[in-house]
Amino acid sequence: MVEAESKGVLLLRNHENLGFARANNQAKCTMFNPDMTFQACFATFPTFGTVLLGGSTPTVALQSLFLTKRFFKTAGYRPEVYEQPNRVDWIMGAFMMVRREAISEAGLLDENLFMYGEEPDWCYRMARLGRATWYYPEKGVIHYGGQSTKQRPLKDEVSWLMTSQYRFFGKHHGQAYLTSCFVVGVVGSALKLVLFLILKHVPLGAQHRAYAARKVDFFREVLKWHASNPISSLMSSARVATNGVEHSS
Repeated sequence: MVEAESKGVLLLRNHENLGFARANNQAKCTMFNPDMTFQACFATFPTFGTVLLGGSTPTVALQSLFLTKRFFKTAGYRPEVYEQPNRVDWIMGAFMMVRREAISEAGLLDENLFMYGEEPDWCYRMARLGRATWYYPEKGVIHYGGQSTKQRPLKDEVSWLMTSQYRFFGKHHGQAYLTSCFVVGVVGSALKLVLFLILKHVPLGAQHRAYAARKVDFFREVLKWHASNPISSLMSSARVATNGVEHSS
């Protein structure tokens, strides 16, 4: 259909799923998620604190302990933050525009990340070069979040999330920082698993119990992932060069 109806469009055909980073690097243009939902989304860079609490920001992490979606409406930020342009650490790639000069300086997306974590890594590399990232609310797209991952087993989603998180720590902060975050990640996930096992049986309504049940499944997979991925392998992965350029500190 694209070939027949869109003359002058360059169609890139991939015969396998190459992952978010490699596919977008092929295009070298404005990035759109395949599932395209509106996301007034930005966050701080991953830190020891986000691992300790388990969220994209410490505020989101604390809110996740409450069994209701209403706590997530502003993703841990005051509503007014979304109403005006703001300089932020990173923004999601559902709708991201990047200057060609910035790409030339920082390099392309890290193709060692199959999914998740590409944007914070990319924005962090640009920030170290003095490039600012801005959230601009005047334009947006609709992005139906999670459409790609819901087609895959939970263990795949967990693997992509954990791999990208620890790669970021090892790549930009070194082995000691990665090791500390890994230990905290194991302990924190175990504690949250116990918490949600308890909340799963608290009489708060079917919706809340279902949410707690999903969290139980998630943190079980997180602990399984930690058990099968030694720190040494994560550190080795973090040293792998991206597009021929080593970005480690």
